[in-house]
Amino acid sequence: MQAMLAMLVLIGTPSTREVIRSKIKKSNMKLRKSTFLGT
Repeated sequence: MQAMLAMLVLIGTPSTREVIRSKIKKSNMKLRKSTFLGT
């Protein structure tokens, strides 16, 4: 998974990087919410 992201970053334009970054942020927020609700 990380290798694929790294390849996309290497190949992709800055806009692609922004998209990936926003996706990562969203997934991190989901993880935080789920762990918060889980406690």
